[in-house]
Amino acid sequence: MNPSPQPPPVPYPHAHAQPAGAAAAVLPVHSGPLECPICRAPTLSLKKHTYLAYLVFIGIFAFWSVKHTLACPPCLRKDLLWRLAFNTVLANVLWPIVILPWNGILLALSFSAGHSRGVAALAKDRSRG
Repeated sequence: MNPSPQPPPVPYPHAHAQPAGAAAAVLPVHSGPLECPICRAPTLSLKKHTYLAYLVFIGIFAFWSVKHTLACPPCLRKDLLWRLAFNTVLANVLWPIVILPWNGILLALSFSAGHSRGVAALAKDRSRG
């Protein structure tokens, strides 16, 4: 007898993209609010994304740093917009090719409802241990 009930599983959103014959992956739904690590506000849409903290392009050389962020949508959007402006000068020619599309997609994803897949996986790992 399991004392703590598990949330109902839902099909992985991109199960149709799996190879033929592969079983559909199932992730547990964490339906409750989680605390944003940045502003400490409870949210039903905690997001976990990876993007470039900075990209410096000088002639034929490029240097970059990747950032992993776990935040509520408003905190994530604030950081993404700041990174867009910050990298305008540093990335110069690569800005419209790399930074703008990458951050633009993440900005659009920040408006989706619910926790991101990375957060669901974190919640699953923490519930085990």
